[in-house]
Amino acid sequence: MHYHSARLFAVVILVVSVLFAGGIKASALTLVPDDAYSYNGHYYQVYYDFSPYDSDAEENARELCKRRGGHLAVINDDEENENVAEYLKSCGIEIPVYIEIDAGYAEKNSFDVSVSEDGRAFNTYDRDRMNELTETFIYVCEWDEGKMITEFDPEYGKSKIPNATEEFNGSQYKIFQIGLSHSDAQRFCARIGGHLVSIDSKEENDFVLGLIDAEENKRSMYWTNTYYNGNEWVHPDGSTAVFFDWSTNEPNNYENGASFAAINVTVENYDQYKWVAEHNNNANTGDITEKADCYGFICEWDPICGGVRYFHGKTSTRTHEPDCVNEGSVEEYCEDCGQTLSTSTLGTIPHEYEVIKFVRGLEIPGLRIRKCSVCGKNDYSIDKIRIWFLPALVILLIVSVAAFVSAYADYRKEYGYGAPPVWVLFMAMFIILAAAVVVYVLFI
Repeated sequence: MHYHSARLFAVVILVVSVLFAGGIKASALTLVPDDAYSYNGHYYQVYYDFSPYDSDAEENARELCKRRGGHLAVINDDEENENVAEYLKSCGIEIPVYIEIDAGYAEKNSFDVSVSEDGRAFNTYDRDRMNELTETFIYVCEWDEGKMITEFDPEYGKSKIPNATEEFNGSQYKIFQIGLSHSDAQRFCARIGGHLVSIDSKEENDFVLGLIDAEENKRSMYWTNTYYNGNEWVHPDGSTAVFFDWSTNEPNNYENGASFAAINVTVENYDQYKWVAEHNNNANTGDITEKADCYGFICEWDPICGGVRYFHGKTSTRTHEPDCVNEGSVEEYCEDCGQTLSTSTLGTIPHEYEVIKFVRGLEIPGLRIRKCSVCGKNDYSIDKIRIWFLPALVILLIVSVAAFVSAYADYRKEYGYGAPPVWVLFMAMFIILAAAVVVYVLFI
């Protein structure tokens, strides 16, 4: 049986079980990747990690699945086999990957497997083909249950304060033993109403180190909110970071992507409990202890709502109606402190134009002048054909009158008496006007 790997994903929401500190009852928190494949209440995700020629690749794959809160995917029956195989096929890479198969199911179907000393059956794969395709070891993790980051909200954070958090200088802190990339850790903290810990002083740093030291099952490192923006080390709100506690020779690669500050705990390359500049997910590092899957993070909640609580109270909305000049908006605000929490724009509304007419309500053909009754703005529109109609008609009438006057003068000069009757002029003008009306109706 062959299984197919997925397209390369940036390390996303990883999964691990958490025991909450602070003397409360142990409870499990499992985060599933947002893009994981779901089947029959289980979740599956393909990963690309380390070299396929690493002697301990299989052991590392199983360990990383465990660190993510799941286990190496296990195929138990035909239906699961077909669904997972279809998922992998949809990812576009049709080579065998590292996956476990129920021993009884494998024997029943005579699958090509390797059996470990403890009787577990694993799908056979070709390291050379993995290397040719991705240059990485490819395997599948499975979660039997869990929630995605997008399914969390501030209510979850409220349930942890203050029962499962520690307080320092007015803020609340909570350690999560969950292996996430820096960006996903930021996103998770924001979803539950806080942010990644922002360390601004030695005293706060010592407090955070104390929280980490009190953990029984420590992670390799713990993310902080500090990162390098290309010019300086800052916090996500744009404020300049003012405190650092770097390990020896750190930060040494922050201009090449290792631009996120983490507190080292167990990685031997760095000083313990000192800061290290790390990549967002460290997906391709050969040392699994320095992979984001093995990290944890600390969420922090600052006092808000007038400084009296960590979450805003009841919210309402207020609407600023738009007009033809100013955009409108809808604001969500806290009724307790009045702070605006979010704003969405409504855009502007169309002008309310009224056509300006000339003498006694007449309009000039081809020229339309409008004025907005709300803001007073004038709008002009010109029809390049119609605009010439009235001037041409006036010119034609003037020419007709001039021709008649000229003919009248010539007649009097030649004969000395009499003249063409005036009705001839009126008849000519009538014919011109009638022709103009026909042209206007039919063509203009």
